[in-house]
Amino acid sequence: MAVLHAILLQPLGLFLCLSLQLSSAIFIRFSNNCFSFNEYYAVTLSIKASSYIYESNTVYSVFVPVDDRVYAVVMKALNKKGDSVGLWRRADENCHSNSTYYMKDQYMTVFEAQWQSPESANITEVEIQAFTVTADTRALPVLSTLKLTGKVSIVPLPAKILQSSVFKPFSVIIPENIGINSLANRVFSSPITDAIDILLAFLTSKLLF
Repeated sequence: MAVLHAILLQPLGLFLCLSLQLSSAIFIRFSNNCFSFNEYYAVTLSIKASSYIYESNTVYSVFVPVDDRVYAVVMKALNKKGDSVGLWRRADENCHSNSTYYMKDQYMTVFEAQWQSPESANITEVEIQAFTVTADTRALPVLSTLKLTGKVSIVPLPAKILQSSVFKPFSVIIPENIGINSLANRVFSSPITDAIDILLAFLTSKLLF
């Protein structure tokens, strides 16, 4: 009886182990009912993101304005070559080039979708596209886009003081009716380095003689 009990439990244990392993994995079910848009309206400054700086393996929240007429939002993330990249989380329909979210709350005004960037050092810029689709089949979908770009590296300027020779000479126009000696005229009408040389020469001549 114990042997029979063990024989019956072995397949059950194998089935439970396999079920646990499958449940821990992430599956993306690609649908055949994918949206494809040949015509659409394009708008600007409509969607927002939690950050506009692109980083690999990072989750971004994308906010799309919707109203009671919108019944689906189709999301895309494209690299510079136009290839679909990353993963849209908890989408209702997944296709090879986009993911679809169906609106379940007619009073929603802003829809939030989460996108995870891929672990790739070769991607430095991604364009996020959001298509809002209404129930009216005659109405064209509305496209909104934004770009995630890599961090801009700022190169600090050298701390070395620029040589005075790079500065252009400057001069001061002195009216003739002002009584001023020729030394001052020479100083003010000369470049900085020449003016210093003139003053030093004048002081040296006074000290020596």
